[in-house]
Amino acid sequence: MASFRSETERMTMHVKTLTPYLAIFPGNKLDERSIFLYARALAEYEPEEVSAAMLKLLKTATFFPRVAEIVSAIESLRDFAAIADGKRLGYPSAGEAWMETMENVRHNHVYKPWTYSHPLVEQAVKQFGKLELINLKPAEMNTARAQFMRIYKAGVERDIERKQNSETLEKLASGGKGAFERVSGLSKFKVLPVRPKPNDNPPQQDA
Repeated sequence: MASFRSETERMTMHVKTLTPYLAIFPGNKLDERSIFLYARALAEYEPEEVSAAMLKLLKTATFFPRVAEIVSAIESLRDFAAIADGKRLGYPSAGEAWMETMENVRHNHVYKPWTYSHPLVEQAVKQFGKLELINLKPAEMNTARAQFMRIYKAGVERDIERKQNSETLEKLASGGKGAFERVSGLSKFKVLPVRPKPNDNPPQQDA
């Protein structure tokens, strides 16, 4: 996730977010130095994500959450947000894509054409391998499901990014050169004329 904040800014905000929780878990042995180490370990995440994760963990935690627990909560919230974004943009969730694929395995197998609710589901099936899906053994299902969902989610992320890039380029094209300069920040700079440098060794004139 791209951030407009520096790592130092994120760490400072993490310290402010985490410090009040020391009072909520009075039995912990953490101090200000520990909170700083937490903030350093979580520096790649946005303050809003850390705050949301702590609120989530507060409902079930009996001790101050470990860094690994906070990271796990953040990743879980990110997955939930990705599913919500996918739904909003018309993509099936990864779980729905897997269920749809398993329905094709059961009902269509190799005898009938497979049907798909979205081209990206078909793309994930092709990348994983239709025959491999058909021939999965029960002991392989959990691993295959996780792998298939990763493939599908990566496809969705690429498609969303492609659409966003396309929309940005269209806006720049419709706005002309001025729009590009506003987005890139080039409008802040003036192009100065290039002055010729004086010749250090002027040619000698014939006497």
